[in-house]
Amino acid sequence: MMKNQALRFVPFEVSAMHIDQPPTTPLDDATERPASVPLVDRPPLQLTTRDVKALRTYRVASESTISMTGKQAVAPLDLMGNLKRAEPSVVKTRTGSVLSRGFILKTDYYPSGRALDLDLNVHGAPNFRASRNTNVFGVAQPRTQGLRAILSVLRCRPGTISPSHVVWFSTREEPIVYISGRPFVLRDSAEPRRTLSLSDRAENLEAIEERLKNDILQESAKYGGLILTHNELPAESGDGAVLPTWTHVDKVNVRTSRELWDELRTDGWNVEYHRIPISPDRPIEDNYLDAYLRVIKNTDPVRSALVFSCGMGAVRTTFAMVAAVIVRRKMLLARGLEDPCPSRSSFLSNLSGSYRMGNGSTGISTPTNQAATDVKLAQALENASAQQDQNKSLLRLTYVLQRHLHSQSVIPCSWRNLHSWRTYAKHTKAIME
Repeated sequence: MMKNQALRFVPFEVSAMHIDQPPTTPLDDATERPASVPLVDRPPLQLTTRDVKALRTYRVASESTISMTGKQAVAPLDLMGNLKRAEPSVVKTRTGSVLSRGFILKTDYYPSGRALDLDLNVHGAPNFRASRNTNVFGVAQPRTQGLRAILSVLRCRPGTISPSHVVWFSTREEPIVYISGRPFVLRDSAEPRRTLSLSDRAENLEAIEERLKNDILQESAKYGGLILTHNELPAESGDGAVLPTWTHVDKVNVRTSRELWDELRTDGWNVEYHRIPISPDRPIEDNYLDAYLRVIKNTDPVRSALVFSCGMGAVRTTFAMVAAVIVRRKMLLARGLEDPCPSRSSFLSNLSGSYRMGNGSTGISTPTNQAATDVKLAQALENASAQQDQNKSLLRLTYVLQRHLHSQSVIPCSWRNLHSWRTYAKHTKAIME
């Protein structure tokens, strides 16, 4: 009979009386005491709303230091937790006049623009190179130690006997600040690799850099002397990651470009600094050349060195170096010195002249057979080079014609001639490649 009977479950109603609950005594908001217990021999507290919130915040913070075992936990001494919580909102809540909301400080770094076949590699000064016999040099934006290394190479350091004079030209069109010897630039957080061209006047850029320095110092006071910067990391291919990094700053290790050069001159370095901003995406106009010329013409081509610098040390630096070499060459020739850039025709005249006067006798003497052979050989090489240039021009013209011969309306010709042209152009393209 028990097998035929189904089990029946009787629901058990849990009443509130079965649960032990603490007495619900109303508490006073200000003192956290039961409202029914008066304060003995003390006047009632008169607290403002701010004081009440402060008391509640302190109570929550005190309770957070109690572990699950009921014992008080050790409070951390570092700021890692605070910095980690603040990191996502730092850029969004910036309030500086220049370092404002949405802007970051990124390391001035060009991983894809480093030359590897330089005559001399200087630490902290990428792409440092020199022009031949003109005392004209070029470099990317250097670090502080790289800058001092270049000036030491050029013999203008303090205490050097008969030092040279270095004239430094900066073509950067964006504000730059140095933090612990490393240059940082202002960028939009949405496009951290895109240059911000704020002004093309040196006075305006230097004023912006001064305000940027003040913004950095004011923001660092909120985070215990630290500022959130962004470090661009190198990559084997493509763009590297931009990593948020906390950097220590103070009034000593933060400098503008002008402050850095003024400090070098104060320390005894024989340097001169000029800033001529040029935007890389704008055509270089004549006024830039005029600005270079006004400075270069007042320098000594024998005792002074000209150094040009831009971000990567490539386009604007190379243009300025070419302009300076042209001016320097004219200055050297005006002094009666040797031509630093002799042409091939002058080489031939010097070669033949040396053979004529090689025996030390006055007047013109007949060259020897070996001398005549060398002169003819040099002339043959020059003619061959000129002929090669003409052949390349003809080949280029033929290649252009072939690319645009898509219909008879371009150049009327028969199909047989068209086939001949295309066949010849294919051979031409193969030769050019």
